[in-house]
Amino acid sequence: SEEEARGIKDYLKKLLQKAMDKIKSLRKNQEARSEEEARGLKDYFNKLLKKYGNKRKH
Repeated sequence: SEEEARGIKDYLKKLLQKAMDKIKSLRKNQEARSEEEARGLKDYFNKLLKKYGNKRKH
């Protein structure tokens, strides 16, 4: 249902926010390696968001 999809999207956004916060604290402790991991995580979450966003339109 559309409501369910919206809930999933909100949930993923919260997860993304948590991931970004974690990444920011990691960045303070480490350098380039965590930066690459952070980019990978962000891409992964964006793909998930798009996937669920597309499902909602159908």
